[in-house]
This record gives sequence, structure tokens and C-alpha cells, in this order.
Amino acid sequence: MSVNGGRFWTTGPFGATYSAGLTLEVPLFDRRNGAVRKAQAEARAAQFRTEIAKAQALTEIDRYTALVKTRSAALDTFNRRIGDKLPTLGRMAEDAYRLSGGSVVELIDATRSRFDNMATRIDLASKLADARLRLELARGDQAIANP
Repeated sequence: MSVNGGRFWTTGPFGATYSAGLTLEVPLFDRRNGAVRKAQAEARAAQFRTEIAKAQALTEIDRYTALVKTRSAALDTFNRRIGDKLPTLGRMAEDAYRLSGGSVVELIDATRSRFDNMATRIDLASKLADARLRLELARGDQAIANP
């Protein structure tokens, strides 16, 4: 609704006139469908955004699940082939040096190899722990996310 008023001048015949008016909107053909359709479109867009977010979360969970399996298998394989034998190899190198007169260079080389393999085991274990943590965070486990 609006109210208006004004003064108008004329030249022939010369004169002035005053007017006042009141304007009301009467929606004969407009039923305000535009606003309803806009709200429906926004609701559909929000629904699509939610579906996209769910799909991304599920993809991330699947990716981290596969990563945990791969890293677990790598650590298990390392432990089976090398990791369980490291203490024995260390003792064998020390015994060879002490008892059979092996050189210090061989003992140092065996010790370095043993420590390199221990570092590899620690690296594999830390990467597995990282993948497990990321998987739990992707799943939304709050106990791990907020200790």
C-alpha cells in the first residue's frame, strides 16, 4: 500500500490542480507462486548438498578402510619375514664378533641393519596408527576425536 499526492500545472487553460491517491495491490493473477517455487528449489538444493556430503563421507570411509587393511597387511608381512627375527639376528652378530673373531665392521654393519629394520617397523606401525585414527575420525567416533 502506498499514499501519494502532488500538484500539476496546465498551460491551456492555465491552471493548477492538486491530486492525492491511495494505491493498493490487488493480486488478481499473481498468487505468489514465485516465492514458493524459490523455497522449493532451495530445499532441493539443500537436499542435493546433503547427499553429496554423505557420498563424500562414505567415500572417505571406504578409502581409509582400504588403507588400514593395506597397512595392516604390510606390517604383518614385515613382522613375519623380518621383524620377529631382529633380536635373534642381533644376538647372532654379537656372538659372531665375540666368539669367532669377526670384525668390528661386520658387527657395526649388522647393528646398523638391525636398527634400520627396527625403524622400518616403527614407521609401518605409525602409518597404520595414523590410518586407523583417520578412519575413526571419518566415521565420526567422538571418543577418539575429543579425548
